[in-house]
Parts: sequence; structure tokens; C-alpha cells
Amino acid sequence: MHLLRNSIKEYAWGSFSALPAFLGRPSPAATPQAELWVGAHPLGSSELWVEDRWVSLEVFIAQRPEEALGVGWRSLPFLLKILAVETPLSLQAHPNLQQAREGYAAQQALGLPPEACNYKDANHKPELLCALSPFEALMGFEKPERLLRLFEALGIADLKEVLRFLRLEDESVALRAFFESLLCWPQARRRALLECARGGLLRVCEGEFASKAALALRLLEAYPEDMGVLGSLCLNLLSLGPLEAVFVPPGCLHAYLHGMGVEIMASSDNVLRGGLTPKRVDVEALLSVLCFESAKPRVQQVVVQPGEACVLEAPVREFGLSLVRVSARAPFVPSRLGVELLLVLEGEVVAQGPWGQLRLKRGQSAFVCASEGPYMLMGEALLARATGGAP
Repeated sequence: MHLLRNSIKEYAWGSFSALPAFLGRPSPAATPQAELWVGAHPLGSSELWVEDRWVSLEVFIAQRPEEALGVGWRSLPFLLKILAVETPLSLQAHPNLQQAREGYAAQQALGLPPEACNYKDANHKPELLCALSPFEALMGFEKPERLLRLFEALGIADLKEVLRFLRLEDESVALRAFFESLLCWPQARRRALLECARGGLLRVCEGEFASKAALALRLLEAYPEDMGVLGSLCLNLLSLGPLEAVFVPPGCLHAYLHGMGVEIMASSDNVLRGGLTPKRVDVEALLSVLCFESAKPRVQQVVVQPGEACVLEAPVREFGLSLVRVSARAPFVPSRLGVELLLVLEGEVVAQGPWGQLRLKRGQSAFVCASEGPYMLMGEALLARATGGAP
């Protein structure tokens, strides 16, 4: 087991205080800190302490893949993160594995420069998020009949013609036609339409649609010509409590809004955006991967007793995530199946194995090679335990 030193990503939507507080560093930070990366991603690999020096985890794995990962994997197939979301992220979705492979291959064949590419690699990017604080997100489409009530209540005259799409019998066709019409609205007419929408949003700021209207008004201040503001109204507004989790499958349109959480994902940079961002937006590419089915996100409740682990459901082969709680009277001895990352979320823990002891406090993490033997966790702590699946 090796101590890790991890990288922090500074994005505009991050928090000045959440990650510094989590890591026990001076707060507020000079710049917004959005993500703590724990893993071997090429754009921000952790470093591990081995043979009395810090070594890139990416390089360590490349030099001894079977020892580090076990048979089958050549690189760490997942990335573990702590997210600190202060302001909303973009409307986005991730492709499935086939879409990623085909999209990446097509771009390579055309020889496109990186800034013109939607696909950064040939992998999919399913995600699992577990909230560490109250966490808000937009996720998945609402039912067409509810959207029809909302947009009729807004009273936007220019949208009257496209509202007919929401009355179509086929739900998938209805959602796609309406959502596409919003995001593809003529550029020259967007500001006027959204100014009209502002009045409607102010009218519905009480009652059934109050929360979504208030969010859309905030988004409108930041993006006065972005049709993603109205697109956000098409999604479920999700509020997670601490230690509630949600899986984000490929093709699920979503946007994280506010809060802190631990996230695990397949190692990929494939993000297709539809608005609410200064980054690259490609509506056609986004529409090609979206799942146009209404569904309430399934929230998983994490209940973990001392000395036990609560495994979160994620129907993917690249990773597994569990939360582990230990106490003075209840240590934890895991079943070793392969490579692991341990990240302390609360308290302090001592890991003991044939190699000796490693003490970790909140915000610290460790890498466990697939070839290592059993170990035991002792102390008073809550940990995230990321594991690799079968290749």
C-alpha cells in the first residue's frame, strides 16, 4: 500500500473553500478549486510514495502493469474524484462505448485538430456520484405532459408552435423534437426569446415550478443568449442529501449545480455539451448520443455500519465504489480482488498489512496494488474504496 499525493483542478465553477477545508489547507484559496483527482489520468496523475521518493502513478503502472493492476488491464480503468461545485456546470452527456469508438475513429480519419474534436478518446464515461453535502443536479428528462404544463405557464408566444411536439404520442419522439427545437433556435432570435422567458419565469416563481424557475433565472443572468437555459427546464431537478448516490449512465443529459461529492468514472474525457458553458458546444453531436426517455433518477441510500462496507450499484465493468466505516471496536478487513484506491472522507485510519502500517487522515489516499496481500483498516473513519472490475 502506497501513500498518494493528488492533483487539484482549478475550474471557474469550483469552490474557494470546500476543498481546502476538506484537505486541511488554508481557506479560502486564491482561485476556485473544483476537483481533487485520485488516479493515474494523463492530465493529472497522482504521485505515490515508493522507495523513498514520489513517482507518477501513471508511470509506476506502465512499468509494472501486472503487479499494479492484475492480469488484463494495461492502465488504471477508473478515476476517483472529490467534486466541489459552487456554480452550475454545463448541460452535458457522455457517449456509450460504441459511440465513443466510432466517433473517435471518425475524427482520427479526418485528421481534425484537438480543438475541433468532440471525442478525446475511444472510451465511454459512466459516472457514479455520492454526495458528501447537500448536492443539487439536473438529470434526465421529465415527462412531456409536465413540460407542456410548465412551458404553457411561461406563456412564451414564440414557443407556441413547438409546444405541439410535447403532445405527440411517442414520448421519445416528443422529447427529442421539442428539446432539439430549443437548442437549435435561430441565433439572431435568442436574446428576444429569452427576455420574454424571463417574464414568464418570474410569474411561476411560486408554486409547482418555483425551484426550476429560480434556477433558470440564475442561469439566464450568466448566459443571456444561451438556449440551454430553457433546455435546463426539461430536466429533473435532483436534490441529494449527504451519503445519497446516483449513477449517471451514457446518454443521460445532466448538469451538476451545487455541492460536494465523491465521484468515480471510467477513465475518459468524452463530454458532449449543449450549453451553459464557454467550452466547446456541439448540439448535433450531443443530440446523437442522448437518451430521450423520461425517468426519475434512482437515488441510492448509503447506510454503512462500523466494520462494514456499503457497495454502490454501478452496472459497469471498469470500477466499483463502496463506502467503508471503521471504529475502534470494529476494524475492516476487505476481500482482496484486485487494484484499489482508498480515500479518507472523515476521521483518521491506520492501514495495517504485511508491509507495515500507513496512517491516513481526511483527504489523504492510498494505492493498493493488485498483487498485494490482505490488510486491515483501524481507527475512526469513513472511507471511499474504489476497485477495478474484470477486464
